[in-house]
Amino acid sequence: MAEQETKNSKTTWWQTLPGMVTAAAALITAVAGAVVGLHQGGISREPKKSNETPSTNISDQGRVGDELTTLQWSFQVLRVSETDEYMERYYQAQRLIRPQGSGDTLIVVDARLKNRLQKTQSPVLMERVPGNTGLIDDVGHSYQPLDYDARQQTDKTQSSEGAPLLPGTEADFALVFSVPRGTKPKSLVVTLKNYKDFSEAGTDVKVSLKR
Repeated sequence: MAEQETKNSKTTWWQTLPGMVTAAAALITAVAGAVVGLHQGGISREPKKSNETPSTNISDQGRVGDELTTLQWSFQVLRVSETDEYMERYYQAQRLIRPQGSGDTLIVVDARLKNRLQKTQSPVLMERVPGNTGLIDDVGHSYQPLDYDARQQTDKTQSSEGAPLLPGTEADFALVFSVPRGTKPKSLVVTLKNYKDFSEAGTDVKVSLKR
């Protein structure tokens, strides 16, 4: 009798095993489906990082007179002035620059750029390819440069290559902006770029112009 019960127990075990395997497979499938559904619905177990800082291309920030450095350049704003017209001092053509509109005035930012590399670089200082260069006022308006008064390798209409700077040498130039009268400059962003790396975005520096 005991032998018969043992045989029956073994038979029951082998008969129920396929059912257990089937049930386990169904459970795994259900769990996997739930996980997929959560991800598709935008829910994830990984917590969102709330302290992430948006990426920016601006490398440094300073004030008028501060020397800001990147891997390739040193940049410095020397002074900021306002005028009704401006005669170029550095560009070979020495053109007379006037405001764009009757209600505008000119903001002139005198600056200095230095080559920090041990090789010659030709900066891109051209209003036709300003990059992110712009003047920002105290109410959040931005203005692109009307003129880059900078010495060029050739005429501006032929090339955007600035006059070459040997290692350790510097060049003075001016950025001229046409803005509505009464504009209060808040900050300046300037894109610094080597002409030989023209396809690259360059590096931005930011200077506070608050007085």
